[in-house]
Amino acid sequence: LPLQWGENEITAVFGQFGVLTSLRLVRHSVTKHSLGYGFVRYGSVGEAQAAISTLDGTSVLGHTLQVKFADADAGARAVVPLPRHGMPGNADRLWVFENFSRYGAVAGLRILIDEASGLCNGTG
Repeated sequence: LPLQWGENEITAVFGQFGVLTSLRLVRHSVTKHSLGYGFVRYGSVGEAQAAISTLDGTSVLGHTLQVKFADADAGARAVVPLPRHGMPGNADRLWVFENFSRYGAVAGLRILIDEASGLCNGTG
């Protein structure tokens, strides 16, 4: 992906083929700059196939897009990070387990606490 692309640009291009159920732009852990690749998930295999057929090999801003199904080993992970923004200030371990365990086993968690209030800062 072009390094200057963010989530909005990815959504604009890949969203033409169907509803994106998830999107992850991979960024450098320290600088937070894009590493030039990411992952999108569609509601159906047909939508994903349409994006692959149309976009793979196309040139955008001097970069040739490589669009394909995720490698089998990447898609078969037993541990999948869940969205974790917008948690209420009173969120604690019990809240997380009650709200996320319906999607599968919660292997681990970390709740970020606001130092001033001592409450969850909405992320974890």
